[in-house]
Amino acid sequence: MKIIVNNLQRRKRLGKRFEVEVKTAVKKLLKGWRQKGELSITLVDDKQMRLINRKFRPGFRLPAVLSFPMGDKYLLGDVIISLEAVVKYAKIGGCSFKD
Repeated sequence: MKIIVNNLQRRKRLGKRFEVEVKTAVKKLLKGWRQKGELSITLVDDKQMRLINRKFRPGFRLPAVLSFPMGDKYLLGDVIISLEAVVKYAKIGGCSFKD
């Protein structure tokens, strides 16, 4: 499975190592899943997430994660993650961002 990580947020500096860690974590989560294809993971800030959320889910609160399945044999879908929200919820949950 091909995993593409796009970092569109600018608040938290992320390097190549972080991208590798994300890809490794996703592969672990999907271990045993035999479908081949491409999965896109896009990291955004809260402002960007609000714009996306309003477009696709008007009236809902700001989520940390949105997912959009493609329904295609090769293009599996897009996962959009608000890094700001993830950091905030990690603190509330008593764990670190990396957990």
